[in-house]
Amino acid sequence: MKRLLLLVLTAVLLLGAPAVLSSCAAPLSDAEISVVAMNFAAYDFAAEVAGRNNARVSVELLAGGDSHSFNPTFRDVASIQNCDLFLYVGGESDSAVDTILASCPGVNTLRMIDCVPLLEEEHDHDHAHEEEGKSETEYDEHVWTSPENAILIVNRIEEALSELDPAFRETYRKNAAAYCEALEALDRDFRALFASCRQPLVFGDRFPFLYFAKSYGLTCYAAFPGCSSASEPTPKVVLSLIDTIEREGVTTVFYIESGTHSVAFRLAEETGTEAALLHSCHKVSPEEIEAGATYLSLMRQNYETLVRAFSAAAEQ
Repeated sequence: MKRLLLLVLTAVLLLGAPAVLSSCAAPLSDAEISVVAMNFAAYDFAAEVAGRNNARVSVELLAGGDSHSFNPTFRDVASIQNCDLFLYVGGESDSAVDTILASCPGVNTLRMIDCVPLLEEEHDHDHAHEEEGKSETEYDEHVWTSPENAILIVNRIEEALSELDPAFRETYRKNAAAYCEALEALDRDFRALFASCRQPLVFGDRFPFLYFAKSYGLTCYAAFPGCSSASEPTPKVVLSLIDTIEREGVTTVFYIESGTHSVAFRLAEETGTEAALLHSCHKVSPEEIEAGATYLSLMRQNYETLVRAFSAAAEQ
């Protein structure tokens, strides 16, 4: 029955997305270990643990989009079915992935949400809950935004790779240890920065930085929760954000990499502030990857952005 479900799903993908058929003809990697990741952060962590020039391990990022808008291609389904290790977030947004996995028995998986202590999604930034009648607990899924959590996830990936490929366990252990040292240095720099400046962060966008904020004791205000599908905040939210910006002397309104960013730019224009990107490392374009973007480089970019924002506030 599961095999039949996979065949049906494959047929639907083939019929519904003829434009991707040419890409499906590309041969799969002949590396001995195949790791497939749905999320950029997991993909990048796995590449670091395996070694970016390690021909023994192939690390592939799915083309179907992030967990909020996953639209699997035929190749995505084949990659998941045939890989040795599949890395994904594992939250409620991954229902499409769960459907695929149900049709692919025996796939070895690692869920990022199983690697860290989870935090409940916050709905107290003066924005309305989109599903006010909902009573069950909702957990924030953006677990990788904290360097502390990134270290925990990297160590779990190292354990999974070492179990799959014990002959090269020491290589994976050394790679993971070196990468965790770099993540610890990043964490120290963020801690030093926030120790010298406690200004709240204002997001005219969704808020995927809950784990980051909790790690450093930050106060944050946002137009929408992390997994919101809304495109316009309520008037109450807008007025509250403007009041916070003016009261706290905020000089920068932040937005994230996906979406139109229009709310952040309108808030910045209304308050005479700047709008700037804080990258959540969730949705990374092929162009960014081709240019060499990594979790570390994007988080270092965030660090520099925050330094400039806090410096501007201090000069007021």
